[in-house]
Amino acid sequence: MSIKNLSIVFLTVVLAVLVINNTVFFYSTKNSLVTNMESELFTVSQQIQLSIDHVEYSYETTDRLMSDSLKKVAIAARNSLPARYEEITNEKLLQLSRLYHVSNITLFARQGNDIISVRSSEPKELNMNTREWGNYHTALSQLLNGELVTVPEGTASQNFWTGKLSGSASNPDSPKNKFAYYYDGTTNYIINPMINSSALQELDSSGGTELIVEETLKNNSRLLEITGFNPRTFSKPDDDPSFYTYTNQSRNLRYSERKILFGQYTKKSPEDIAFIEKAVSSNKPVSYTTKIDDRNVLKMFYPVKSEKVQFPYVIGLVTDMEHIHESLNKQLFNFFLIILLVSLASFLLIVSLYKAINRSKDSIAQTIQDNYTNEMNNLMVAIKGQNHDFANHLTTISCMVQLKKFDETKKYIHELVEETRLVNEMVHVGHPALASLISSKLTQSFMRKIHFTYDLDHLGGDLESISGLKSVDIVKILGNLIDNAFDEVSHLDVEKREVHLACQLKENHLIFHISNTTAEPISEDTLNAMFKSGYSTKTSGNHKGLGLAIVSQLVQRYKGSISVQVPEINKIQFTVILPIDS
Repeated sequence: MSIKNLSIVFLTVVLAVLVINNTVFFYSTKNSLVTNMESELFTVSQQIQLSIDHVEYSYETTDRLMSDSLKKVAIAARNSLPARYEEITNEKLLQLSRLYHVSNITLFARQGNDIISVRSSEPKELNMNTREWGNYHTALSQLLNGELVTVPEGTASQNFWTGKLSGSASNPDSPKNKFAYYYDGTTNYIINPMINSSALQELDSSGGTELIVEETLKNNSRLLEITGFNPRTFSKPDDDPSFYTYTNQSRNLRYSERKILFGQYTKKSPEDIAFIEKAVSSNKPVSYTTKIDDRNVLKMFYPVKSEKVQFPYVIGLVTDMEHIHESLNKQLFNFFLIILLVSLASFLLIVSLYKAINRSKDSIAQTIQDNYTNEMNNLMVAIKGQNHDFANHLTTISCMVQLKKFDETKKYIHELVEETRLVNEMVHVGHPALASLISSKLTQSFMRKIHFTYDLDHLGGDLESISGLKSVDIVKILGNLIDNAFDEVSHLDVEKREVHLACQLKENHLIFHISNTTAEPISEDTLNAMFKSGYSTKTSGNHKGLGLAIVSQLVQRYKGSISVQVPEINKIQFTVILPIDS
């Protein structure tokens, strides 16, 4: 092969090696950047979920307080009204609604095969039929029949039921309302006090989900949008009948069926529906890159299944990728510059080879090899240096994003690590709902400085294989008893705050023992009165006297038993026995 041909081959090989190396490095760098961004979005999603869980916990507490308050209003109204609605005026109900500080009060009565609103402090609420109200109609019928309401949503007690937050049939502009219904059999009507959106939105503005979204966007400059998707309804067309209720020929949007649960949804893509469904089906975060408004963005969809929310939801995050593309374009420019310089150096090398043709072939070959080796070494050193610097930049950016508020962030990370440690202790329990409840109570006990212990060694087997008990009812029973124990020991000195939970499976029965220390010995009269509705040792609060009564009703529903003992002085123990099908 001639020197000319050999030079061409040499130059081609050098350029090919450079192009392949730079191409591989370019795409590996791009993938690394995208992976780091996905990791950051995953962390942000977890923080949002944790914050929303805390908000939902606050909502649950507020919801219980509102339910108790509305029941008291209904009972007070019953004591102020005649037994027949025909003797009651709408003006009287308006006076009572103002007196008791509720949005309005409506009376419902059975007429034929329907239940109609016959009196109301709000004119728009009059003459509404409830046939197409679904669970609400069922609940009203059960109340009028003197039965305990058994619909799966809301809160039920004797003569009383209140639903989840819902839209208003008479006022579509009020999407979040709290309705309560009371009927004790002494009247020919159901009393319906309610609180509308204007009162409930004060909670959102002071610390609700929208505030979490706003603060998260403010603290993450590259985050363009946060959206809470309802995967049950997002793929349905906007005019789907399941989105609406119909009352007196009026169509009203159902609050629980809305597509967007929180945040904004302006960064739309056709692929969103498929990725949301994929996230839900796989129960894992999924992401993809696309272009919106001439900007390169990364979209992530993070599925959330939490005991604190009624339905699963998906957190959608959209982040700007322009800075990545700018970095990659700059890197690509550097690559081409390196190729140009190496090509020029190679050309000069070839010229020098032609000038040295009369020299010894071995000497020429050695010179070529030395020059080639030096050039390649210099090139690789330059590339490694750029890679090292770029990695440092990524580390610095990540730290800046997560440590904008130094002291608060350190404290928060410390608390988060402690909570994570507590949660990890539950991974071997074998029953997701029970594990989640105990994990939650461990976190609460840590925050409230309570020594909470548990013994699950006698459960054995896989609790998921048992049947006959709803997980939600197990959580209600244990949750109420543990909360009561926490409240009781909170009044004691820190070193005396002890709560213990023991669980066991025995002869097709699931048995729970919940014990706690007390400030003073428990009397026999107190033990006998504990399960009566309305009884409580608490001297303040709007929810006293209902927890143990609710627990007792749930246990009786499963034909189980609940008892209370005093195993030793200044200690009390509740025992719950529930039959199961193994």
